[in-house]
Amino acid sequence: MEIRVEQYHFARQQGSVFLLAVVILTVLLFLGSSLIERAQTTVWRAAVEGRSTRSFHLAEGGVHEAVWELSQANRWTTYNGESNTELPGGRFDVTVSPTADARLTDTSVRITSTGYTAGPNGARRFPRTVAVVATRDAPWPFGYALAANSAIDVGNAVVDSYRSTDGPYGGTNVHSKATVAVNTTEFATDKKGVASSGIHVGDNGVLNGDILVGPGCEQPSNATNVTGTAVTAGAIDLGAVVLDGSATMTLGSGTYRASSLSITGATATLFVTGEVKLYVDGDIYLGGNGIVNEVPGKPRNLKVYGTENCTSVEIKGSSTFYGAVYAPEAAIVGQGSVQSGEIFGSLVGKHVKLEGSKTRFHYDESLSLCVDSQVQIRSWQEL
Repeated sequence: MEIRVEQYHFARQQGSVFLLAVVILTVLLFLGSSLIERAQTTVWRAAVEGRSTRSFHLAEGGVHEAVWELSQANRWTTYNGESNTELPGGRFDVTVSPTADARLTDTSVRITSTGYTAGPNGARRFPRTVAVVATRDAPWPFGYALAANSAIDVGNAVVDSYRSTDGPYGGTNVHSKATVAVNTTEFATDKKGVASSGIHVGDNGVLNGDILVGPGCEQPSNATNVTGTAVTAGAIDLGAVVLDGSATMTLGSGTYRASSLSITGATATLFVTGEVKLYVDGDIYLGGNGIVNEVPGKPRNLKVYGTENCTSVEIKGSSTFYGAVYAPEAAIVGQGSVQSGEIFGSLVGKHVKLEGSKTRFHYDESLSLCVDSQVQIRSWQEL
């Protein structure tokens, strides 16, 4: 009888151990499942975070692409963004606002860029969007129709603007964006007897554009100081250029340097057949037929730079002048009418004066786009 009792107690102990083992295994299985689920969630979240971060970097890549595009010559007003641009790991969309036309003279834009991580079947997943405000340097030196350190006298001339990239002047290609800029005051009143911040307009003069003034005036300045001219290395030396009588000279595409430039003969002519930069160390007088730019209606193909020894520039030729003049130490005088040849381009000097009651000056807005401007990011936010 005692032996049977011991066997019974032993069997009951085995059942208790088995039950305890089942409970422990159940708990371990539950904990293991929970840990596996948590690990899977962590892995999934890490994958999502990784893809979202990748989308963010793609959006940043879109911003830098836009900044690069806007920094290129002539792209400030023509680049409005791009869509579905592919980079490793995804794509981005970029928009640039305001509109291209409104940005012609503005110096800031808003860039919005959205990045997407590539998904199956070309799907775009995990979008991230950033927006920045970018600015560019003033499009100097030819960002204005007329600019001077001291004074500008429009006189009785008619000043307006056009855009040579849109075709010849006239018709719908006549605008009112002939902005003039001066840094100090010299002339006290405009044609209405009201202070005009250093810019004088005669009784019969017309100025179709804005007035920007400098630190010598009562109003705040939006104009950049006129500074000296540095001659580009490797310029072809022409010596003193003197054309009298019926003498002619032709300059093809290239960079040139002259000690002075004088065209005085009745039919004397300097022909420009390509894109020319001409640096002049002395005074400039363009009489006779003046400079004939044989690339029709393109002032940007002739840029004349007066160095510190250039103190006088006169444009009085009988042919229409297409070009841009930058002579920061010079008194610039321009005269041209429909009958004797108008002036198209931009004039920048120490003083600028338009003479003659019939003078017509047309600023080429495209000149402001010919200078590569440094574009910089001023503010940033994620949307």
